[in-house]
Amino acid sequence: SHGGRGGAPQGSFLASGEAPAYDTFVRPDQSGSGGGGPSGGTGGGVVHIVSKKVTIDGRVSADGTDGQGDSGGGSGGSILIEVTNQGPFGGAGLITANGGRGAGSGGGGAGGRITVIYKHESATYSGHIYAYGGVAGERGGYVKSFYIDYYNETAKRFIAYKEKPGDSEPYQLTASGGGLQRLELPHPVLTTRLRLRITDYHSRVVMAARVYGYKTCTFQQSEPGGPGTVFFEGQDPISSGVGSLRVDNFGRTALVAKTSDCSQFDILKSGGAAWVQHTTDELDEVLVERGSHLVIETNMAGVTLLGNDDSMMHVVGNSRITVTSNTNSKMVFNTNTALVLTKDIDFTMKKKTDMFGTFEVQPGAKVNIDGSLYLKPQTLTVEALTIGRSGSVMVPTKTSSDIFTINATYITFNGNFTAGVVKLDNLQRFAVGKDVFVTFEPISHNLVLGSVVNIHGNVKLTKIISFRRPFCEHLTIDGGSLVMDGGDNMTLECKDVHINGLLSIQCPVSVASGFDNFTVGPLGEFTFRLHGDFICDTILVNGTMASMTNISMHGRVRDNIQNFGIGSAGRLTLDNLNQKSGLLAKSSTVAAHIVKIDGTFLPGQLHIPSEGNQGGWDSIEIGAGGSMQFLPDGDFVSNFMNISGRLESYTPITVLGHSGQLELVVGSGGRIVFDSKSHHPHGPWSGQSSIRASTLKMTRNSEMKAGHITLTIDEIYVDGQLTFEASSVVLTTRFIVGSNGRVETANPIVLKGVTASRTRTFTVNGYMKLDTRGQHETLEWSSTNASVLHVASFAVGVGANLFAGHLSLADVVETLKVAANSKFEFQPATTFYIKSTEVAGQVKSYIPMVKGKHLKGELMNITSRGTLDMNYNGDVNDIDSGCLPSYIQMMTCDIAGTVKAGSLTVNTGVINVTNKGQMIVNYGGYKSGHGPGK
Repeated sequence: SHGGRGGAPQGSFLASGEAPAYDTFVRPDQSGSGGGGPSGGTGGGVVHIVSKKVTIDGRVSADGTDGQGDSGGGSGGSILIEVTNQGPFGGAGLITANGGRGAGSGGGGAGGRITVIYKHESATYSGHIYAYGGVAGERGGYVKSFYIDYYNETAKRFIAYKEKPGDSEPYQLTASGGGLQRLELPHPVLTTRLRLRITDYHSRVVMAARVYGYKTCTFQQSEPGGPGTVFFEGQDPISSGVGSLRVDNFGRTALVAKTSDCSQFDILKSGGAAWVQHTTDELDEVLVERGSHLVIETNMAGVTLLGNDDSMMHVVGNSRITVTSNTNSKMVFNTNTALVLTKDIDFTMKKKTDMFGTFEVQPGAKVNIDGSLYLKPQTLTVEALTIGRSGSVMVPTKTSSDIFTINATYITFNGNFTAGVVKLDNLQRFAVGKDVFVTFEPISHNLVLGSVVNIHGNVKLTKIISFRRPFCEHLTIDGGSLVMDGGDNMTLECKDVHINGLLSIQCPVSVASGFDNFTVGPLGEFTFRLHGDFICDTILVNGTMASMTNISMHGRVRDNIQNFGIGSAGRLTLDNLNQKSGLLAKSSTVAAHIVKIDGTFLPGQLHIPSEGNQGGWDSIEIGAGGSMQFLPDGDFVSNFMNISGRLESYTPITVLGHSGQLELVVGSGGRIVFDSKSHHPHGPWSGQSSIRASTLKMTRNSEMKAGHITLTIDEIYVDGQLTFEASSVVLTTRFIVGSNGRVETANPIVLKGVTASRTRTFTVNGYMKLDTRGQHETLEWSSTNASVLHVASFAVGVGANLFAGHLSLADVVETLKVAANSKFEFQPATTFYIKSTEVAGQVKSYIPMVKGKHLKGELMNITSRGTLDMNYNGDVNDIDSGCLPSYIQMMTCDIAGTVKAGSLTVNTGVINVTNKGQMIVNYGGYKSGHGPGK
């Protein structure tokens, strides 16, 4: 040993006090030690150069010599070069204090120490400076290299071992010869089976393999010696640093022992490491590289720590490392050591670090972890704690008293975090990045994750915590998950909640004073059992949300939710357990102002409060892909309904607005079904529905199956399909069937006005059929009562069809217009008193319009294309007397088309039959074999 400890011989690690490192890197002045064994190599000597100008183009060497037999190499000596009077240091030579090579089972000698002290502003030396440890002894062997495949239990197959994720080629292990030797893998794997694939061998394949797990913690091969130290007091000509200590083992990677429980490295019993036991104010930078291990057994402050991925620094004893910049070296801090962060530092730990000591942090410091950190439970007080995307933190728990306390304002995990019991103090913001896994046990149910929580990864808490106002302002789960179990109840209460991932809470949930805004995104999934009311001002569900039991939903600031929305990908289910079983014994309540459903709403048994300030819904819109299916409890109260999706009531329902001011619109593709569990279109029905509205507007391609219903609607416009069975008088001021409309009633109807006795306008521009339960062909009607129309204006538009069945026109009809290419068919039940009749289409009575069921009015105009058919060519009522005469009583008759009947009586003041007009009774006489002249 010298600058480092000598390499361990074959078969055992070094004892703690065996082959200790010695001397100081500041001003080394001691010779190297001889190698162990009977023929160990000789240690290197001491070179001390003091000069105003130093130029080395040759070689300055203080190397240890190689061992012989089964003995170790000698360690390197010391080289101290002092350039005085700020003189130059140049040349392109070679300066070495290397350890000698081990022989057979002997370990390599440790590197010596080299220090160069100069003050010149620019050093021109471009040569090499080495102080590496000697390699271990070699033995013969046959297998030279091989791959390892390990069995993955999840994938159920062998997988090639690789040095790091993403490598395209497997990791190749190379043996240095025959005999028993141990080859260390870059990282551990968990497996039950291994498979070796030999890639190169000498002479023939002879190989036996032994697998060492971490619990073994032993090795068989002798080790290279530890590297020495090279120190530049001044500007390092190689790295352009200032006050640089370099440790370079040139790829001679040594194995490092572990403690008996394999929980940490035990560098004190390992060979192959450089040691620093003193320091200097001139030291600004420490660099370890190419398989070096450096043991720091002294305090350091303001030193930059650097290293590559195959080298490591070990801080031992009671050492304190105070940093003012980032660490960029793999590190192990042993028990009783400390990493001290200065005030307001923004510190990044860039490589793997095992912290068995403590963090000592001065106020205002920020800590960023970009490597993997293994941290013993302790208290960490920082302004902000961040784990980078390449970082991870593991805090093990061995006993119940192991608590990791984080006193931080901001926590951001963009890398994985695993811990036992965690306590969080003074936290304001908690963030978890995408594809990150965070697992820990909160110290209590009262742990606070901060006022702003953003989860894009996966968080699992093994104890349930609550989110309470005013501490919780924003809770966001976006693409990740928050899973909590281990508790009897919890409170979820926050200003804004956005769930676009999984929120899983395995206990009853109370929302206390509720939310300002509650949203479930397209990836959101939230199933819960509620304790108390669900309170929020705005709710938007674009994912899956389900309450296991019936609930009451209402607003915070006012009694009603301001905006209640279900997006196109959304699905909201209330009382989910009872809906699955079909037992809807209790109602859910939804009190809202504006309701918009573009997805699926399944409230189960639903009550809409209509009393006091809650007073029903201001509006409900169901979009083209939306659906609402429910069992009504009480009236469905809303001022505006726009249904372009599906609205289905399982049982009869009463739909109305505030003071009757409901505007009901069924848009294209919209479908409304009342009493859907009954048999449409003719029943039987389970009860009676009702609509009380100012307007019903059904657009093209819409549909309403209303069942047994009472309609009180000021204006009805149907350009879709409306089917119902009237339970009483249909009250409407205007009833218009559009050109694409189709209206069918299962029974005869009575049509009247809402405020006046008559419907002001009754127009059919499409298709309408009354009493579909009856038989229009055989005149067998479903009731002895006829349909009764109390109308002022009556029209059948171009191309329209009105099949009125058994019909009565009550009161006096001001006008009747039957347009071209249309049909109006009926069986009269009473006299039709129509002041003005204009027929350009076809009007047909199934029976003669005899006196008492005749046509009466002031003006009848049958246009050139019009036809009035009063049972023409119908059955003769009496074969001995012919057809009964139809009766027309008009002040003026203008006939340019056709009037036909079996027999006809016209009582008029003026009749005009034009040259194309016809009055035909050709089939009204006696039938064959009958009559006076038979």
